[in-house]
Amino acid sequence: MPNLSAARQRRNRLAAALSGWEVEGGSVMERGVADDGEPPLSQAELKQLRIRVVALKSVVLSLPASASDPQRKRVAQMARLIRPRPGATAHRVTIHAADEIVSLLARSKRIGRMRP
Repeated sequence: MPNLSAARQRRNRLAAALSGWEVEGGSVMERGVADDGEPPLSQAELKQLRIRVVALKSVVLSLPASASDPQRKRVAQMARLIRPRPGATAHRVTIHAADEIVSLLARSKRIGRMRP
């Protein structure tokens, strides 16, 4: 049985890493240590995080596939909302996130047409 303390520490580091992302600006990690003093995630933890992101992306793709047109339009509006505000610095992460929403919507539309 895995050490619960170690599992709790990994979970806390993962939570700290995820909470370090802001709407516009990306990671607050600097010089290998987060603002809270936690060390960066291990390669195994990063691999697990990637696996979970792929799984969540698949789930997210299925949601707009069966959504109504107004619901899909609301998702498309979200992509426009997370783009940088006028006069704000355009962060690459924010722009990529908005583009990813548009891509997910297009892919989910194709999945919706494949339904039996």
